[in-house]
Amino acid sequence: MNNSEYPNLKHFFSCYFNQDWDFEYATWEEAVERYVSDVILLHLNQTIIEFGMFIKCNLAEKKLNRELGRLGCDIEPPGSADGLLYKEWIVLLRNELVRLRDLKDSE
Repeated sequence: MNNSEYPNLKHFFSCYFNQDWDFEYATWEEAVERYVSDVILLHLNQTIIEFGMFIKCNLAEKKLNRELGRLGCDIEPPGSADGLLYKEWIVLLRNELVRLRDLKDSE
């Protein structure tokens, strides 16, 4: 997988879900809210598209962990202690981005 296909995901994960993310944000949802407030709508839409492409790759959990690491994600999925998998978490991330974008558009 070529990470240059996913420049917006690289920015998203490396800036908002790096090893220090929990010093700035209490929850992953808070980190996503901050991302949405920080980027322009064009980049937000591109990030959502890239998430869709990434999800469609349907990678096995170990490979997904490696690829997310290459994108700058240096954390386990929040809730992994309760069984949340990377596959499930990236769908939740995408859905939250869509929800927040739609809220932002309706304002």
